[in-house]
Amino acid sequence: MSNKLISTLSVLALAGMVSTSALALPTPVQTELSVYTQAYVAGGDFVGNYDPAWTKGIASMAVGPSAYSQSNAASANSFGVGANGFSDSAAGAVGFSALGWRTENVLDGRVQLAARFLYQFTMNENGKFNLLWDITSNGLSDPAIGNFNFSISSVGSQLLQRDIGFSQVSFDLLAGTTYSMLILGDWSAEGALGTQGFSEDASFVWNITPTGSGQVPEPNGLLLLGLSLTLLFGVQKRSEGSH
Repeated sequence: MSNKLISTLSVLALAGMVSTSALALPTPVQTELSVYTQAYVAGGDFVGNYDPAWTKGIASMAVGPSAYSQSNAASANSFGVGANGFSDSAAGAVGFSALGWRTENVLDGRVQLAARFLYQFTMNENGKFNLLWDITSNGLSDPAIGNFNFSISSVGSQLLQRDIGFSQVSFDLLAGTTYSMLILGDWSAEGALGTQGFSEDASFVWNITPTGSGQVPEPNGLLLLGLSLTLLFGVQKRSEGSH
């Protein structure tokens, strides 16, 4: 079984554990998942790799690009992994792991990462969108370098803080309205980067419930399962792309 398939099935299993109450299921429009990696050191190649996945409706997907640039003793390597799954059109999960970079002896260079998940759907009755997330960082944690943001078109947005444990946000949705739910992360650093390492792991579990139900995704085991299994894919993928 391929690494990408392992990751996809793992997050799909995570999504399947998210229960939804009686609801006229939203009509799915499209789903997008992507990771972009970029690396550059002075005197070396400018390398940018973009791995997108897209489907009409809903589907489980996985992506995992990396970028590497080297000049003499200086090198920069950026990498990232993403996977998502659905239990139905009203519940799902997405995980990103090993989003980060490594630099060695870089006097002048640049690294950049972008992670994106979009789910577009039309509500068939009034409801509430509930998101539960957990983001952990290793190495740099300066918010000026980058962060995850969450938004639902025409409703609201939320900066998703890292390293604070399980957190939740909810938004009310109206019947007959088409919404775009977006999770977007962007990180970059440039200049005299020296020798350093940075990575983030993030898991998001979400569902859509009838107004007033108060039912939200349960954190027990869900995020840990999704995170650990996407990490498995991320570590293996990063190992394949490392130099």
